[in-house]
Amino acid sequence: MRAKAVALLGAAAFLGAVQAVYAADMPVKAPVHNDPAAVVPYNWNGFYIGGNVGASWAKSDVTSNLIPGAVFPGSGALLGGVPANIGVVNGIGTGSLSGSGRFTGGGQIGFNWQFAPSWLVGLEADFNSFNEKLSLTATGTTTIGPATVTNSLSTNWLATVRGRIGVTFDRMLFYVTGGVAFTDLDYSQIYSDGAAPPGAGSSSKKSTKAGWAVGGGGEWALADRWTVKAEYLYVQFDGQSTTTLLCAGGCGTFSQNLTGVTGDLRVHIARIGLNYRFGGL
Repeated sequence: MRAKAVALLGAAAFLGAVQAVYAADMPVKAPVHNDPAAVVPYNWNGFYIGGNVGASWAKSDVTSNLIPGAVFPGSGALLGGVPANIGVVNGIGTGSLSGSGRFTGGGQIGFNWQFAPSWLVGLEADFNSFNEKLSLTATGTTTIGPATVTNSLSTNWLATVRGRIGVTFDRMLFYVTGGVAFTDLDYSQIYSDGAAPPGAGSSSKKSTKAGWAVGGGGEWALADRWTVKAEYLYVQFDGQSTTTLLCAGGCGTFSQNLTGVTGDLRVHIARIGLNYRFGGL
C-alpha cells in the first residue's frame, strides 16, 4: 500500500510539473486599452477660407451677318455693290474663338456641415482672375480686293457661388459642386477692306454676364485646420452681340451694318487650393 501511495504521489507531482511548464509556454494576451482619440474621425464642420491657383481653357463661336444698307453699284460703292461679296464677308466673320490655357488664381470662403456621419453639404463662394483672350481673324477675296474681319472676346474676372455635397472618409472628402457664375464679357469686331476708298468699321460691347458652373473634386486634411484640394469646374455664359457700321467715302454716302453674335462662352478650369478651417475640432 505504501508503495502504491508513493507512486500515486509521484504521478501527481509529475502531472503538476508538466501543467506548469505548458502554462508558462502559453501566449499572454496584451491588455486592452480604450483610446477614444484613435476612433474619432476627422471633423469637417465649420467655416473656412483659402486660396487657389490653376489654368483655364475657353472657347466660343461667332456668327457674322452683313446687312446691306445704302449700297450703290459702280466704282467706290462699299463692296462694289456686288451681292456675292456679302457672302464672303459673312464667311470670314464666322467661326470659333479659342485660346490656350491661361492662369487663374484667387480666393474662396465657405462653410461645411457634416452629418450622418460621413455625408457633407456646404456652400462656397470664390473670386478669381480670369484673363481670357479669344480672337478670330480671317481674310477673304472680294471683287474689290481683300476684306478682313477680326472678332475678339475677353474677360478679366470670374466669381461663383456654389453648393457642395460630398462623402467623407475620415481625413478625405470627395464632392460635387454647382451654382451660379459671373464674369465681365467684352466683345469687339473690326472690319477693313482694300477698296478705293477703303471700307472700315469697328464696334464693341462690354457687360457683366451671369452663367452657371458645375464640377467636382477631392479635399484632404493635412493637419487639424489645414486642408488641400484639387478641383475641376465647367463654366458657361451666354454670348454677346454687337453691330459694326461699315463706311466708305463717308457714312452718309456708302454704309452697311455688320452684326456679330458670339455663342456661349464655354470654359474648363482645373485648379488646386489650400484652406484654413475655423471650426469643427
